[in-house]
Amino acid sequence: LAVGGKRLALQPYPHERVWIKGSVVVTAWVQDGTMWRHDDWPYRFQQGGLSSAFIDPAYPLAAYPDMVFVDGKPLKQVASVAEVTGNTFYVDYTTGRLYIGADPTKGVVEAAAFAPALNIFNSQGTIIRGLGFLHYATHRNNYGMVKGNAAKLTFENNTFAWSAAAGLGILKRDSIVRGNTFMYNGLVGLSASQAHKLHAERNTFAYNNYERFSTSHESGGAKIAQSYHTVWKYNLGAYNFGKALWFDVGCYNTTVVGNELRNNDTHGLAMEVSANAIVASNVFAGHANSKSPALLINESHDLQVYNNTFTTNHINIGLVEGDRSNTNPVTLDTGQSVTIKQDVEQITIKNNLLSNTGSGAVTSSLVSVRDWTTNKSAAEMVVAMDSNGYYRTQSTEPATAIRWGLGGGQGDVYYATITRFRRETGHEQRALVIENQQPNPFFVDEANGDFRLLPESPARGYGEALPAAVAAAIGVQADVPVDLGALVSVSYTHLRAHET
Repeated sequence: LAVGGKRLALQPYPHERVWIKGSVVVTAWVQDGTMWRHDDWPYRFQQGGLSSAFIDPAYPLAAYPDMVFVDGKPLKQVASVAEVTGNTFYVDYTTGRLYIGADPTKGVVEAAAFAPALNIFNSQGTIIRGLGFLHYATHRNNYGMVKGNAAKLTFENNTFAWSAAAGLGILKRDSIVRGNTFMYNGLVGLSASQAHKLHAERNTFAYNNYERFSTSHESGGAKIAQSYHTVWKYNLGAYNFGKALWFDVGCYNTTVVGNELRNNDTHGLAMEVSANAIVASNVFAGHANSKSPALLINESHDLQVYNNTFTTNHINIGLVEGDRSNTNPVTLDTGQSVTIKQDVEQITIKNNLLSNTGSGAVTSSLVSVRDWTTNKSAAEMVVAMDSNGYYRTQSTEPATAIRWGLGGGQGDVYYATITRFRRETGHEQRALVIENQQPNPFFVDEANGDFRLLPESPARGYGEALPAAVAAAIGVQADVPVDLGALVSVSYTHLRAHET
């Protein structure tokens, strides 16, 4: 379906539930040895066609959009009819046959039959509300089951699930994405580019990159590129097979506030090759097994990192400088000319709570600031780091509190204590450090995910007064002392049933 030229509102009739599906129910099965076969299968989709960088060798069929479901549960695609067993399927484009290993008499079989569901173009102001989209055989090049290619769109309280690639694509400015659920999409829940002034609030991004595309390219909960002045508030990003939120390729003036980012395969939030961002009052938890920082700042500059709560991550905050650099200015949508330098510098880290890493790996630390090329020092990257709260159950776990690059080819210093870090760098003069004490004195119940501060928590009132821009982004008063850690956030529990 294409919508162009008119402003429309698409939503269910009151008290109705509408699912727009790209699959059809498949009958007329013939048993063929230990599997079942459907003849004269007519549907063909764009397969592969992506560079090898997009594909994880362990999942070579990720870019093949065919999908089959039995009673709503997906079967795994295999590369040949000889591989079909149990809960797998194969589509033979040459003979026009669909093979499945599951018994079709014991459930409803649905297979993807269509690619994108909806393309909105030249329809400024269109509203999509309360609809469900699923089972579309989208390719990465389709941008999503629903493609928002017009300005000032509103997507509210929809579900985007089981796309073969992206759930929703936003390609123009001034859109609102609010209260939606993005789950089990093959590549990414939300893909946005040139989406200036996008406002994304109270969405759920979970279990995306289900097809396991390479996590080094577009994958996970949401990937945002070349977008200016975007706001991300009170979203949940959990259990994505990749990053939860990823800003890349020249995002500018980004606000990320009040989100809960937990248990993702790589980073909760990655800020890459971007500039001028506020990352404040978010919760980062459960990234202990990812071997990656929960918050990654990669070749980006002018970030204010205030009042976030970090716990049980492999590395809580990781600043990484690489060999990319840029001196060419870009013109923002406002007409302002800025240069996104692709260098890590002017980073402020204050009022955060940095708790146990949950990992005994030697590369684990509470904070890591380093240059892959060993040329640039951490002192050149971090302009201010103070008034953060640190907690370790044992003072030797992790053995490194702060990893700090010296630059000039001198390697890194692995500071075991904040005391030594303070003495040698001048940072963290007001750090609050608690070690060798159980349970965690900061939180109500860290083990069970309740990261509210205890009434008697030493983090209460310990934080510095916030700059006006950060206070306004969070929605609290400026110029007065605040608590450490997340000041406002949304705690979600409705995914607990899926946590297997």
